[in-house]
Amino acid sequence: EMVRVANAAIEKHPDRDDWIISPDAPENVQLSISWLKGPAKPAIQGLGGDHCAYATAGMMIGYGISEETAFELMWEHWNPRCDPPWAPDEADHLRQKVENAYRYHSSPPGRLTPAYYKARTSKLFEVVRANLPAGEETRVAGFRFADRAALKHVPEPSWTIADLLQDDTYAVLFGTWGTFKTFLALDLCLRVALGYRPADELWNATLPGGPVLFAAGEGRPNLARRISAWEGVHNWGAEVPDLVLVDPVPLTEITEEHLAAFVGEALRRHPGGYRLTVIDTVSRAMAGADENSQKDASRFVALVDRLRAELGGSVLALHHSGHQDAARARGSTVLTYNADTVVRVDREGRSRVVSLTMTKQKDSPEWDRPRHAKLKVVGPPGETTLVAVLPGEDDLPGEDDLPAARGDERAVDALFLDLLDRELTTLLTANPTKSWTQGDLADALAMRELITVPNRQLREVHLARLRETSGTAASRCYDPMRSQKAGRWRWVEKAG
Repeated sequence: EMVRVANAAIEKHPDRDDWIISPDAPENVQLSISWLKGPAKPAIQGLGGDHCAYATAGMMIGYGISEETAFELMWEHWNPRCDPPWAPDEADHLRQKVENAYRYHSSPPGRLTPAYYKARTSKLFEVVRANLPAGEETRVAGFRFADRAALKHVPEPSWTIADLLQDDTYAVLFGTWGTFKTFLALDLCLRVALGYRPADELWNATLPGGPVLFAAGEGRPNLARRISAWEGVHNWGAEVPDLVLVDPVPLTEITEEHLAAFVGEALRRHPGGYRLTVIDTVSRAMAGADENSQKDASRFVALVDRLRAELGGSVLALHHSGHQDAARARGSTVLTYNADTVVRVDREGRSRVVSLTMTKQKDSPEWDRPRHAKLKVVGPPGETTLVAVLPGEDDLPGEDDLPAARGDERAVDALFLDLLDRELTTLLTANPTKSWTQGDLADALAMRELITVPNRQLREVHLARLRETSGTAASRCYDPMRSQKAGRWRWVEKAG
């Protein structure tokens, strides 16, 4: 049954077997041999050797090599470099890795060759007819045409995570600050990277998995700690091999040269492409652009489409709620109108239980009620972090406690200031003799586990508001006279 589900899940990639160049062209065979003898990473027993063989075979697809020729070339030019090499009586084991790579890859064959790009340009304007039992479906120049009879053969949506994330789609997860969006996205990523997980814990079944690319807008140390904690809770401490972290986030204004380098390195690491790419966050990808501008928002959607086309799989973008309406995503409606799936995250008070409301699901029903996740505190004192888990019955809100879709953000704003005040107090008391500039303090707070606001906003907006709010620790820890320019922060014991 698992094999049947796996095969069904990859039927969504009709172009992955579309050879627009001739297999085993002599110049491409020579390119692949040069790579196998040199840059190709050899498999080492006990250090992910099987995965390395799978990835190597995936690269052969990129060079436009047929499955049988790929095995022969790997056996002759790559296997002797492995430690230990596959013995003659183990040839079938290596052959199986090659077969799996060719069965489950998701990117077009030959994409690493000059001939592929020439052929792709020419092919764009060719009419391609689908092989259907009845009716006619054609594709040309990125458009797809189908008559009434062909519509009967449109396949049902396939899933990366059942009932949540469809294959080859664009999804948006949005919420206000402090709703743990990155933690939830990491949970999704790690489950997809592992693959084949049953309907347990937070989500429905994770279908055939694959590599995940996480484009991070914050420091790697925080994410590394969060990933290790997740592996300890959900994977018996074993590392998840197929997660690739990249920072910073690619920008909507990225040059063609830089985007080609980004895609090239991503595919070098996983030649077969990616099951999921995450952008954390939309605002970081649109740095220097106007989120409210339809033109600039359309450029972000174009970036998403480009990543889907080049890397394969789906793209999940993390985004913030609107300033005036927490029930909708911030900025131009283009950002969500072009999405296939949109999920809002809400958090009540200081609770570590969040609710997820699906506001859009293209081609499938939306959830009939919110779902919930709990953020569990793990790790030793001083090194704690959070891991998303399934909440217990006692953790769940009642019917009257479910967050309403409301436009008033004042309550959420107050909660964030309270959180910031507590984090600032912790930081200052740990360094009682240190005098901080506002910029230094913002940088330090931005590295705190629960603070998800960029340091520039902390420096220019939130710290200024916090020091002017009476009754907070911050209001007594700021001395405007300690500097001629902008004042200084320092821990001050509460009087009395």
